[in-house]
Amino acid sequence: VARVIARPTGLGGHRPLEAERAEIELHHGGVEEADRILVSGWLHRASGCTGGRGRTDWGVLSRALSVAELLERLQTALAGRYTIDRQLGRGGTAVVFLAHDLKHDRQVAIKVLLPELALAIGPERFLREITIAARLNHPHILPLHDSGAADGLLFYVMPFVTGESLRDRLNREKRLPLDDAIRIASEVASALDRAHRDGVVHRDIKPENILLEGGYAIVADFGIARA
Repeated sequence: VARVIARPTGLGGHRPLEAERAEIELHHGGVEEADRILVSGWLHRASGCTGGRGRTDWGVLSRALSVAELLERLQTALAGRYTIDRQLGRGGTAVVFLAHDLKHDRQVAIKVLLPELALAIGPERFLREITIAARLNHPHILPLHDSGAADGLLFYVMPFVTGESLRDRLNREKRLPLDDAIRIASEVASALDRAHRDGVVHRDIKPENILLEGGYAIVADFGIARA
């Protein structure tokens, strides 16, 4: 665990966030699942929105700001800099949009922290992700183009990878040719070695976070890295 971040006690005097994450990770096997459960719990306590069996009703929460509303708000906030096209994906804490960088005439991906989560659990992890991405410079690590805050939205900009993830390729081919497997493993190992020498441990290397473009592997998503 990187460090203990004390959380406000106004939601019931709960333990520090990282202590909760460590315990959940131990019992549920994996940092991504731990973060999903942790975010759900904080939103449950902060909002009181529950569905059946006492679970958080994500539909009720998401209606507070739909993806379409978030896209429109982001487009207004970044007008003149980026044109927002469509949603590329959504995780437990953020949405990724395809956009066009007007200044450099290129496609980019913009990752935006969900504003309701920023209110519920704070922006520290997302800001840490930006800091880590900015300091890592390696041909097999997805770089950071830009970051900032606009109209209360925290965001950062990265290249748009037109290829696929390693998971997509494995689902399609089931087994990689030996030469391809060795090359991808070598490129990922090189990226992780660079990160380790910069004092960063990824903590969530999996096929979904390895992107393939032009025959090369790119390591992405340092959102739960330890630095």
